[in-house]
Amino acid sequence: MDIRKRVKQELIKKENKRYEKLLARRTVTYEQWIGQREESEGKQPDASLTGEGKGVIADVFVMPGGRLAERATEQIAEYFATHPEVQILYGDEDVWAKELSGMEVSKRNAPWFKPDWSPDVFDSWYYFGSVVAIRREMVEKYPVPAASLSQKRQSQKECCIWQVREENHESFVNWIRKCLEAVESKKKGCVSVGHLSKILFHGDREEVLKKYMQWTTVKETEEYAKEQECKMSIIIPSKDNSKILRDCLQAIPKAAGALSFEIIIVDNGSDDTNKQRIEAMVQSFNEFSAQKKSSNVIKYIYEPMEFHFPKMCNLGAQKAHGRLLLFLNDDVELNQKGCLEKLAALAAREYTGAVGIKLLYPDSTKIQHAGITNLPMGPVHKLQFMDDKESYYYNSNRGLRNVLAVTAACLMVEKSKFEEVGGFEERLRIAFNDVDLCFKLYEQGYSNVCDNDSFAYHHESLSRGNDESLEKWERMQAERDILYTAHPKLVGWDPYYHEGLGKEGLDTGIRPAFETAGNEKQKVSARECKPLGAEKLSGCRQDNCLLVRLETCREGILQGYGVVLGDDNSCYDKMLLLKKQDDENSIYGIPIEGQYRPDLVRNMPDQVNVGLCGFWLSAENCLESGDYSVGITARNRVTGLQLINWANRVFTVKN
Repeated sequence: MDIRKRVKQELIKKENKRYEKLLARRTVTYEQWIGQREESEGKQPDASLTGEGKGVIADVFVMPGGRLAERATEQIAEYFATHPEVQILYGDEDVWAKELSGMEVSKRNAPWFKPDWSPDVFDSWYYFGSVVAIRREMVEKYPVPAASLSQKRQSQKECCIWQVREENHESFVNWIRKCLEAVESKKKGCVSVGHLSKILFHGDREEVLKKYMQWTTVKETEEYAKEQECKMSIIIPSKDNSKILRDCLQAIPKAAGALSFEIIIVDNGSDDTNKQRIEAMVQSFNEFSAQKKSSNVIKYIYEPMEFHFPKMCNLGAQKAHGRLLLFLNDDVELNQKGCLEKLAALAAREYTGAVGIKLLYPDSTKIQHAGITNLPMGPVHKLQFMDDKESYYYNSNRGLRNVLAVTAACLMVEKSKFEEVGGFEERLRIAFNDVDLCFKLYEQGYSNVCDNDSFAYHHESLSRGNDESLEKWERMQAERDILYTAHPKLVGWDPYYHEGLGKEGLDTGIRPAFETAGNEKQKVSARECKPLGAEKLSGCRQDNCLLVRLETCREGILQGYGVVLGDDNSCYDKMLLLKKQDDENSIYGIPIEGQYRPDLVRNMPDQVNVGLCGFWLSAENCLESGDYSVGITARNRVTGLQLINWANRVFTVKN
């Protein structure tokens, strides 16, 4: 072997070992992470809410296969004392397994972080899990079936602890349902069911936690909306997409099942050829309906204007006569028989706001939408690009799932509720108008839900093109600001997405936050943010093999990643570049420490050592006010190769 090649290989091995050491420093075990949190919480107990002699506040029902956490009953008593409106309480769980390896060692893993009260998730499966606490007065009023229990013992923390017979779980779950009905848990704006976001139970194996996914709590509803009660108005914004629109229209009758419907096409200015095609489709459909003596019709509204999604939807809603409104993109194919009947049954309930459906990329099992999650960086399609053949984080892509928002690509809502919250916000011309609608419904006490047992195909981006352009990025940031100005209490918070789950960066997976807890935001001083000048980068080759993505740029925070495709990333030193847009020679460089990104490892299995390719830093105080292009330069320590590339987004500094 050539000596230079041999030396190169040895140098790469050295860099790989260095990478593995750095990676090990960035990773934190769940046992370490949760131990630190619980130790911190345990140092500040509220003595006024604990202690003996106050009588039994609650009865705690525990499933076999594990044990209560050390402070569980104390925390339950504290919660009930500070939340007098709550009658039923559940919490989180993990696994504390015993392993024999010379000596007995305790090892905690598999945390199950649950959403706040989610009536539709409960209708899919018993997600309360291993522990549920109910106020004593309710237990006395609605006694638990004796056959469901095996034993009872008195606690020192104002709680009675009952052991549930697993073999009689069905009667116990039915009793829980009876209690939920008694406190009107499905009433709009319900506050009687609480979620204590602390670990209350340690299972002895992960199967103990996952068994509840098989415990269905409600049979699938057969009480679909009746034709005369729930006529549906389907509103489809469309322009110059006559072929795609035809596919969309042809699928609707099968998907609607027994529901009567009207279709309202809102066209904002198709050319003459496409306009004539659409008019011919409408005429053909209406003639066929008349022959069949069907009340189903298509209305065609042609009103040329600049693309304005919320205005087009509001216009369609004004012309609608149905009790239910279905907002549907023209590039969505509803290919499941009767799927709209199920959405209608959900949307017609008193406590339900917006109803969505799982969307897949065409001719695949890749998820495009399974509900929208509200993160600090903004609304995100969690599970996007994941394969729906798998089940993710405790059934997140299965059954009914309460979410803060669903996409208007396929969104159903009662017309009265739509009007109650003022319809779509027309200041949000392109982005977040559906999120805003769902936020308004949630703030009025309604529960939004995504049906992840049904699906449709979404030919995403056929209508509006590539969303990566700088213009669209800037527009999206401006509309994001409008969204959160209107809903300040929802900035970075989602009741259905636990604080123990990862929230930083555009990781579409659902994973516990401890996996990236070893990352620390890189605080950059003015001394570290060095002016470079364009001439200092003249030796760098601009190449798209250096993939640069800027995911977050808010309040001085820059977050994203830079990956050298087709090469070993452990060999590269990377520097973040900030170039002032009105001064080509004003370029600043910040060495990137490297943040752990397990999502890159999963999503780029064909790339080498990408786990530390993330960046997360604060740099606003180091720069003058203005707009900055963001890029990365990467230098290979083995070969000397120097690359440079830029993200198609801008970082704005306001001092």
